[in-house]
Amino acid sequence: MNRMLLLLMGIILCTCFFSEARADAQVDSVLGSWHTFKDSEHLKSDYVLFETLEYPDKKAYVLEYETPEGKTKRLYRYLFVDFDDNFLYEISFGTYDFTTKVDQEMGNIGDDERLYHLDVYCPDREDDNGVPMWGSHTTLGFFSVPMELEKLTKTIYDKEKGQIRCK
Repeated sequence: MNRMLLLLMGIILCTCFFSEARADAQVDSVLGSWHTFKDSEHLKSDYVLFETLEYPDKKAYVLEYETPEGKTKRLYRYLFVDFDDNFLYEISFGTYDFTTKVDQEMGNIGDDERLYHLDVYCPDREDDNGVPMWGSHTTLGFFSVPMELEKLTKTIYDKEKGQIRCK
């Protein structure tokens, strides 16, 4: 290969690497700034920044968890932030051990099935240092099977069109 092509390939690889690292650092900062998830199982789980969605007045980091863990196994999280990366609210899709067990005991789902939630979490209160804390929680829907990420993103986009407000 000629030198120019090799140089161009190197620049592209470096740009992609640093762009991904910068995005991961932004997401880590948002997660760390939201008091609820400091030192929690969700920070320790491995996630992949799947994409960033742009809205007219905000953006959402879409996280996909490779190995959901804990009592509230989140498969996907949509972290909504303003354009300065200040946390606004979260919409998550996951499965909770407690609600799955209750639904199994009621006979709504089989013993080998799980109940999935689409939830909104709002930081509508602060700790003594002014750090946002989890306040209200609203369930947007229950599902008996995991939703594909593309369908989930469309569902969230349709529900989000100015209808979800935390404060």
